[in-house]
Amino acid sequence: MFAPTVSHRLASCYPAPEVFDLHRYDPDRAEHRTPGAFLPYGVGVHICLGAGIADALIVATLARLLAHYEPLIHPQPDRLRIRARPTPAPVGFRLQLSPRQRTSQAA
Repeated sequence: MFAPTVSHRLASCYPAPEVFDLHRYDPDRAEHRTPGAFLPYGVGVHICLGAGIADALIVATLARLLAHYEPLIHPQPDRLRIRARPTPAPVGFRLQLSPRQRTSQAA
């Protein structure tokens, strides 16, 4: 059995893997380029056939949501706790989506 997400939490692949780091994948940082460090869809002959469409759908869905809603996190956590049963998920993390105000466009 192969668990491709195990490496996502290894200190040998990522400095401070338990810390949410928004800039971890910035172009000037290279830890995500370590071979085998990030395998969200598997690897080799066992790679997910829908990986490309999944990425496209995620981007399109997020773009649509963020165009119409403002995300608000309540309360702002100092440290995000994760529970892995069977996949990693945040504990006590609440996200609220508030409709964005529409501005009228002059013709």
